[in-house]
Amino acid sequence: QEFIYMKSSYMNELKRLGVPMAPTIFAYKRDRTPEGLLQQIKERGWKMFVMKQSYMAFSLGFCKLKVEECEKNPKILEDYFEEHSDCPEYVVQEAIEGFVRNWETRCFWFNGEFLYAIANKAAVSTDDGVEQIVTGEDIPEEFLE
Repeated sequence: QEFIYMKSSYMNELKRLGVPMAPTIFAYKRDRTPEGLLQQIKERGWKMFVMKQSYMAFSLGFCKLKVEECEKNPKILEDYFEEHSDCPEYVVQEAIEGFVRNWETRCFWFNGEFLYAIANKAAVSTDDGVEQIVTGEDIPEEFLE
């Protein structure tokens, strides 16, 4: 379970195995600062990014930010760091256009047997700012391919 909780664990393993993923920075509690993180983001040339936390799910602590806004108002990142100071790592990724367009599908298995799936779009990805979730028979078949 710890392997899944700490997003860097499974993401680094998937990357090692050649699974494509969005450009990612792991901001570990021991050495992260708002200024240092913004500098890393700017060095990569990102204009927009998303942040989430290990040990969280279902968009808790998730935010989408613009570099320009964070430069103009450093308090944005400072407040995030203060509010989520106990989190062992933040996962910071370049905002990818397809994330807004496509659903995230999660499949749940137990003892090698498929139990159920849900598909969702985070509130930051929808036009009306409301999270959308579909389950069971409402999930389009192509989401599960």
